[in-house]
Amino acid sequence: MERGQAKTQWCGLLVAGVGAMAGMLTAPGPARAQADAACATPICWRIENRFRLFRDKSVFQHHEDAWRATAAENHSVLAMERWLNSRPGSPAAGWAERAVRQLCFDDVKNVTEAFCRRDGVRENYINPKTFAVSLTAALPDGFADATCEWSAQPVFVNGDEKPAGKISGCKAAPARVRGGATKVTVTMRASDGSTRQETDTIKPANILVAGIGDSFTSGEGNPDIPVALKSVGDQGACFRRLIDGSRFFLPARDVDTLNRDCDAEQTDY
Repeated sequence: MERGQAKTQWCGLLVAGVGAMAGMLTAPGPARAQADAACATPICWRIENRFRLFRDKSVFQHHEDAWRATAAENHSVLAMERWLNSRPGSPAAGWAERAVRQLCFDDVKNVTEAFCRRDGVRENYINPKTFAVSLTAALPDGFADATCEWSAQPVFVNGDEKPAGKISGCKAAPARVRGGATKVTVTMRASDGSTRQETDTIKPANILVAGIGDSFTSGEGNPDIPVALKSVGDQGACFRRLIDGSRFFLPARDVDTLNRDCDAEQTDY
């Protein structure tokens, strides 16, 4: 596959995953994992870049914004693509043109990178040891002007997995934790000197989603409305095997324009 073709495939993957990516919140532990700005429990948290294919969390955030902006359209793929393309500064070639340049993917070797520098930190692509998270404290009455300081057990870490100091900030305070359970404590200090502490456990987890098949059967370019398919057989799309040239058929779109010539390039299936 040539480099340009690789980029086209990944654009298709991004289209298919636009809704799924926005829903990739970690499974909540006792503390609530959420993406909403409001915090309904004493401590809320989120993984910052929840789609591991993306190098930069801003790309994921762009997709999450699209998902939230299209609630009236039931978050359809078509509505989200239109929203993404309507943003100021969207590339002339489409929204995926920017995203495809920020993937953990080697388009020369046509493979995902075993180790990828994501948001400035080199991580194992499949099995990361640490997670960049943000922490938010729900401020009680009388603490609207409070400052917040966070501590953790095991301790917070930096990008090279060495212990980091305490974290400050009441809303979306950036931190990095190891995989598994981490007990976090926030100390809120009001302007009158009064303090309050909350403690809870967060447990980030890595979820692997695999799509198996060619571009169509793995879900790339999944349409807004499911399409009808021809059954397998001489009504399907015809292909020839690379080794011996024999024919085989795959399910294809139920359209009159389908080219069933085994020696012609298939574009309509």
